[in-house]
Amino acid sequence: MISVMMCDDQEMVRNLIFTSLEKYTDLQLIGFAASGEDCIQLIKEGIIPNVLLLDVSMPNGMSGYHVAKILKKDFPQINIIALSMLTDNEAIKAMIHYGAKGFILKMVSVKEIVRIIHLVMSGQNYYPPDFNFTVKEIAQIKTTKFDWAEYISPRELEAIHLFAADNSIKQVAHKMGTSDSAVNKKMANIFAKTKTGTRTGALSFLKRVGLLP
Repeated sequence: MISVMMCDDQEMVRNLIFTSLEKYTDLQLIGFAASGEDCIQLIKEGIIPNVLLLDVSMPNGMSGYHVAKILKKDFPQINIIALSMLTDNEAIKAMIHYGAKGFILKMVSVKEIVRIIHLVMSGQNYYPPDFNFTVKEIAQIKTTKFDWAEYISPRELEAIHLFAADNSIKQVAHKMGTSDSAVNKKMANIFAKTKTGTRTGALSFLKRVGLLP
């Protein structure tokens, strides 16, 4: 029996997939979480699955990258399978770096999800068919730092969320209780971590990797 937990901030998605998985008698559904924070809490309380189906893009709380990073360190026995709408290679590579054994696009069938769960439990990895990286390149990805996933601070994310909502620098500074220069410094940090040079470029990149809605 394979125990499965799911973490996804969209209730409809959680219910649909969980209901569909219930008919598979070799799977035991032991819980679901509506946020990364809830997921970590459940696991720390002792609800430890064989497989965690983990949404990557949960922009209003702890991201899937952060969840995977914590579990890689503290609960490496959990097989993480990212379940996401994201198709950007940077998102896939970052999840591999943080220990995901699989990356499934949400449009696949439940039957395919079950197949991949069994594949991962047999010791294999699964990534999208058009993810054309060699075994050697994947090994390198596992040791590569992803500054945008690792080092963007909560305050920097708060600033970029406010810019995404069409606030000016002065409005962002006011809402964050800080100065214009401090906001500009935060944006400069984001540009460096995302390897972009403009606010538009940073917003586009962070949307592609799921850190912005």
